[in-house]
Amino acid sequence: LPVVDDGARVVGLIGVKDLLGVTQRVVHPKAPDRYLSQYMDLGVKRQAIDRLRVGDMMIRQVLFVSEDTAVEEVVALFVNRGLHPLPVVVDGRLVGIVGRADVLRFLLEEPAMGLEER
Repeated sequence: LPVVDDGARVVGLIGVKDLLGVTQRVVHPKAPDRYLSQYMDLGVKRQAIDRLRVGDMMIRQVLFVSEDTAVEEVVALFVNRGLHPLPVVVDGRLVGIVGRADVLRFLLEEPAMGLEER
């Protein structure tokens, strides 16, 4: 979820895992260089969330794309950096969000390029 100021400028981002995650990472007992996910008590998680504000949870260094960003670059950010969805910004202001489903929809709707030549 993008966080915007009064001028619709993106100032942060909150991920679904930040809000709804019920696991925490703990060191594997037999392999200290590996981690396991351990479920947290939902009541404890709820109490922690109740005390937080958006500014406490949001990521302040947000990577975003523009309307002119190539779809290939968006996919690379999804795959290589694990970022999705991405805010779409024009002149510093949020104008949309692009996610995996948007890219898939685009790929399914666009005619296959170059395949007819094979």
